[in-house]
Amino acid sequence: MDKTITNLATMRRTANLTIDDLARLVSTSRQTIMKLESGAGVQLNTMLRISLLFDVPVEELLKPATIPLKKQEPLNDTITMNIVKEMRTARKLSQLELAEKIGISKPAIILVEKRFNDYKVSYSIAEKIANGLGFNISDLFFIVDKNLSSEQLETIIYHRTSSLMERLK
Repeated sequence: MDKTITNLATMRRTANLTIDDLARLVSTSRQTIMKLESGAGVQLNTMLRISLLFDVPVEELLKPATIPLKKQEPLNDTITMNIVKEMRTARKLSQLELAEKIGISKPAIILVEKRFNDYKVSYSIAEKIANGLGFNISDLFFIVDKNLSSEQLETIIYHRTSSLMERLK
């Protein structure tokens, strides 16, 4: 995606942050922020961290706007979670059916649905999955504190899933 975060430099400058400041706050490198500001490709995890920092849905990062910071605490102790499997099941789609519908491979769907792995979901894949299931990226993908207990994580997943299921009715 060539125009992923074309507004990032403006948002960063408006918040009086240097490239190094933003990189530290979202737990990435200076080079990654520089790539993002120039419109280079991006990992969903980085997009989610930036959206959390600026307190906007990830989709808002694609729109030109001046957005104040929500907080200025490092997001080092976070992980990206998703409820893709739950929403795919709610839509009564198999992994293969979803993969064919959105034009990606079944193994990619399998990797995305694994909650705890090192697979970095690209923004474009997340966008295809969200669109294919009829949701926003921020509905399906989210950041949580990595120190939460498994019970706390399951509670978060349950509430997010329940909320989206209500919208399906």
